Amino acid sequence: MYIIANGGMKFHDIENTIDAIMLTKNASYVDGVLIDIRLTLDNEIVVFKDDDLSKNTLSKGFVSKTNYYDLKKVKLPSKIHKYYISTLDEVLRKYQSNKFIILNLHDSLNKNELLVDKTIGLLNNYPNYNFYLETSSIDILGYLIEKANGYKIGPRVMEYPISCTNNISFCDISGNNINENVNSYREVLVRNINCMEDVTRFLKSIDNEQNIFIITDYPKRVNSCVNKSYNP
Repeated sequence: MYIIANGGMKFHDIENTIDAIMLTKNASYVDGVLIDIRLTLDNEIVVFKDDDLSKNTLSKGFVSKTNYYDLKKVKLPSKIHKYYISTLDEVLRKYQSNKFIILNLHDSLNKNELLVDKTIGLLNNYPNYNFYLETSSIDILGYLIEKANGYKIGPRVMEYPISCTNNISFCDISGNNINENVNSYREVLVRNINCMEDVTRFLKSIDNEQNIFIITDYPKRVNSCVNKSYNP
């Protein structure tokens, strides 16, 4: 079982920043990081979750309608540090770790194929990194299946037998038929497990022969909960 920090370690409550992501490198209780990516107006791949800038910054507008030169000036809501929106390449150059890197590709409207092409092209520059690719976009998933040879990819699905409310699972489709039952998949990435109650319910539902990746906002807490559940 692996624990993945969602957007990094929430450094000063800001996710998907270089600092938040870098903190996962040396944390013994974290096995990897999930990074949200999307395209700017001038087709730069940036690390950011929402297209709407007003949701996570002090600015208005949209990532998809802003050139990166201007996007880098956008202020993130921190009174301590001056954070900016980074490119994926910038993050990968600094990360230099064999921990898991799960990239969440967000819908880029009419540029989804370009997002996939540019992402795969960039990842090819980092052959020693341990990449997984995920998406909630059926359109992007289709392009990934067609083009992302050698990378582990998959959709998020709801069929995994998790008793926790509103959990969303992700399945690696390598060597599987996409229509198979999720229980037949070798690797499953599971989101939104953040407390002891969720961990306890989840562990009762898993198949011990599967590799389970728990994506969480609170990796240290979940790691402690998993250890307590396995070693009561």
